[in-house]
Amino acid sequence: MGKWSEASKEEWATKEWTVADYEVPGFAEALTEALRPHVGQEADVREFENKVAKKMMQAAKKFNKDERRNSHGSPFKAQEFVEEFCDHCLGALSGVMYDKPWAGEVNYTGPLLALALYTFDGAKIFRRTVGPMIEKFIEEGIFKFREEERIQRVMEEAIDSAAVKETHKKKALKHLGIAYDEAHFKAPYSKVTGETPEMGHLKAFVKGWMADFAERAWDILENGVGQGVGSSRDEMVLFMTVLFQALADGKDPCLPHDLVSAAGAVPPSPWSYVAEVAEAVFREMDERAEQSRQKKAKLMAEGLWEEGPWSMGKNKK
Repeated sequence: MGKWSEASKEEWATKEWTVADYEVPGFAEALTEALRPHVGQEADVREFENKVAKKMMQAAKKFNKDERRNSHGSPFKAQEFVEEFCDHCLGALSGVMYDKPWAGEVNYTGPLLALALYTFDGAKIFRRTVGPMIEKFIEEGIFKFREEERIQRVMEEAIDSAAVKETHKKKALKHLGIAYDEAHFKAPYSKVTGETPEMGHLKAFVKGWMADFAERAWDILENGVGQGVGSSRDEMVLFMTVLFQALADGKDPCLPHDLVSAAGAVPPSPWSYVAEVAEAVFREMDERAEQSRQKKAKLMAEGLWEEGPWSMGKNKK
């Protein structure tokens, strides 16, 4: 990385850029190269390139005065910083790219690298990071951004395929996303086995995700699926099976990349395990409910149960 004066850095942070001249070495050429295979149908290619460039440069400005720039660096901190940079810059393009079917095919490595080298010039956080690794960090950042977009898309498609009622789709998608996040750490990895340890981990994630979703989304299960008002147990099990078959489809699995890569592949759809675990999740929920009922009955018999306005009851001890 070269050296830039404080005045130059201040200008980069505050200037209202005219994207005709970009001012970032190599950025214009790299962006043109990245977009060239895809922009043939645009009425004004240059104008479109300028829109993309402006969005990316405006997003990059945020990092010019980020306090982490001057923190003591390590390769891990630097990678996290660069990946956040990529996520922010690519996220800024959503308004320009939302209607472009080829949006996910553009390789932004070149323009993001040029922009990162300029933006992060002199940043102390990179002192223990060798220069060539910046490009690797950018490639990883792009991959993670695209993976998050893909996961969100597959979730939305799965909710549609499972025939969730329109009134409950938004809430179902929210619960599904939260349960997906929680399952990364909380899934029963030590309790589920598979043909290989890695496949066991993948199966555990599916079960943990499904179980967490079932607990959160009880209103959707009771009122958002099936026919009429209220859903039968069979309708709930069928819904969960259809939903998670779509999520675990090996052609485009909505599963953590690390687990899928370690396992080698997701079994072809329909995956028999999904139907088995759907039955198991509801059976285990019934067992927990029965245990809770028995505990309450025992405490009530012993005069130790006290009803409260904000809970089912509590032990007086």
